[in-house]
Amino acid sequence: VVRPREKIVMSGDTARADSIFREVNRRLPLLDLPSTYLAEDDEYAYYRAEGLLANGRPRNALEEALKKLPYSKDKSTPLWSARRSLIAAKAAYRVREYDETLRRIADFDALAVGEESDLRTGLSERDALVGMVALTVA
Repeated sequence: VVRPREKIVMSGDTARADSIFREVNRRLPLLDLPSTYLAEDDEYAYYRAEGLLANGRPRNALEEALKKLPYSKDKSTPLWSARRSLIAAKAAYRVREYDETLRRIADFDALAVGEESDLRTGLSERDALVGMVALTVA
């Protein structure tokens, strides 16, 4: 059993990991989950997208990070949604979708309000990503 609070970076047999994640995702909607678990589901989606990005699969990472859009206040937490938006921005940048990168950065900016103390690294990464897009399109 994988606990959502553990940071998971997939490496190795990503096809097997995808199979497991697909099965888990297929079963989650069948459960009557409390709101605390929904926050853990946001965290799980973030780490899955991060793992895909780390394994050179930016297109899959982008798709995973965007699955829960538009954000639903009762099914999402701003902190994890902000983190997922930043992963989506990084993935979009890697696949050279610069307009999508900027849209996800805008999502990150909107969701990060009030979460700044938990997003210090993310805020720095956001600034660097904006600079990289500016250098690419200029």
